[in-house]
Amino acid sequence: MDSNHSRQNVKQRSDPEVGSGPISVKARAKGILVVDDTPTDSELAVETFKRASYTQPITVVSSGEAGLDYLFGTGSYTENGPQRPQFILLDLGLPSMSGREFLRRVRADRRTRAIPIVIHSTDNRVAGMLECERLGASAYVTKPIDIENFVRITTKLGL
Repeated sequence: MDSNHSRQNVKQRSDPEVGSGPISVKARAKGILVVDDTPTDSELAVETFKRASYTQPITVVSSGEAGLDYLFGTGSYTENGPQRPQFILLDLGLPSMSGREFLRRVRADRRTRAIPIVIHSTDNRVAGMLECERLGASAYVTKPIDIENFVRITTKLGL
């Protein structure tokens, strides 16, 4: 189920205009988007952000389609308009639209391609990690999320 949580404190950066069309606004990156269909995994991720002292909003969605709706301000997110999270934590094993397909679609659109995407998966095979890197993932962490590794990766990404 989709929900909002305020938990993350990530350094704000100045972001460029994010495209044309419905997202043709100066968007300031804010918060985290967690795209994961397993409630225990998304709850653990939110708890990890909390323990790492993040205080910005965290939005959790359970499907790739809901994640795209959130980013583009469509579907059940029409009222909120397009959103620009500071980064996306993405599970690969999503129902319907896979995490890889979500990654492809976000990277294919000029309005969202600059958003860092951290893959969060149980797949620890090198081939899977390399494929995600080729598709444009910014980083890859295996489940369950480890706070020290997560902090190291977000620091490396400048978040």
